[in-house]
Amino acid sequence: MDHFFTYTKDIRETLKTFLEAQKELHKDFVWGEDAFTKLISFCQSGKAVRGNSILLIASEDPSFNPANILPIAAAMELFHASLLIQDDVTDQDMLRRGKPSMQAQFMTQTPNPHTAESMAFYVADIGIFLSYRLVSEANVSDTIKQKVISLFSQELANVALGQMQDVYVPGGKPTKETVLQTYRTKTARYTFSLPFMIGALCAQLPDQIQNQLAAFGEHLGTIFQLQDDTIGLFGNEEEIGKPVGSDIREGKYTFHVLSLLEKISPEEKNMFDTVFANEGATREQLDALMQLFQRYDIQEQILKQMKDEAMHAEEIQKNLTLLTHANILEELLAYNLKRTY
Repeated sequence: MDHFFTYTKDIRETLKTFLEAQKELHKDFVWGEDAFTKLISFCQSGKAVRGNSILLIASEDPSFNPANILPIAAAMELFHASLLIQDDVTDQDMLRRGKPSMQAQFMTQTPNPHTAESMAFYVADIGIFLSYRLVSEANVSDTIKQKVISLFSQELANVALGQMQDVYVPGGKPTKETVLQTYRTKTARYTFSLPFMIGALCAQLPDQIQNQLAAFGEHLGTIFQLQDDTIGLFGNEEEIGKPVGSDIREGKYTFHVLSLLEKISPEEKNMFDTVFANEGATREQLDALMQLFQRYDIQEQILKQMKDEAMHAEEIQKNLTLLTHANILEELLAYNLKRTY
């Protein structure tokens, strides 16, 4: 899949150059230099999946010049970084990709955790606001820019609503159907559908293809999130950059957790209740709970759900005969089914 990430370096450089210029413009603010220094560093990790997805589909235009679209791809990654910062505050995560999260960095500068979280949120706001400025620098028509900004706004508003659904469910426990809906809203459309649609706008592809790409992205992104949850439970801590099982301690009702709750006995449910959403749970308690996922073969159930999503995605991909890069979409699907970090 290395060819999918062709533009990762270019996206990072575009984003760094833009943010360095903004840092200079805002240097007279007390927190200006510090905020931008932190944001620049935060944006330099990750593979730029979303930005590369935009450029992949945009390259369907015979007159494609990556330099024209790179600001839009970089804006997508700046949006992404900003949402990750907010997500870490919401989840109270102190690590992101193995490094201190934004609020953890500010906690070294203030003794008040609430102040550190607030500062992190404001840095995220800066990133979100400036993403629109970055879109304006793309060398595309004003019509395309307006459509891109409209699509960004619409889909990212849906992400926020999905996040609200993720952090609070009336009654305390969601259904598996609700969780899948949240995955599609919070992760799938934002991670793949949105970048694919933006790339299609830049390439001026027909509406039908845009809609097909959006649907393909929903299934691909749901697989992406299900695999993320699997990696969070059973992955390598060094590779994922945070403690394995942290979602259990945080009390997240993932598809995995809900699948487990359908299987366990009343006695095992009592043990589950002592560990789930318990930040003070010991490693031994967490390991005992993790063994239940193995005992009831929850991974196999998740794999079945992922294969169902993949089947729908493959049907859509086979109909995208007009795309010269349809084969890369097929590879991307296969990659997400087996990725380990």
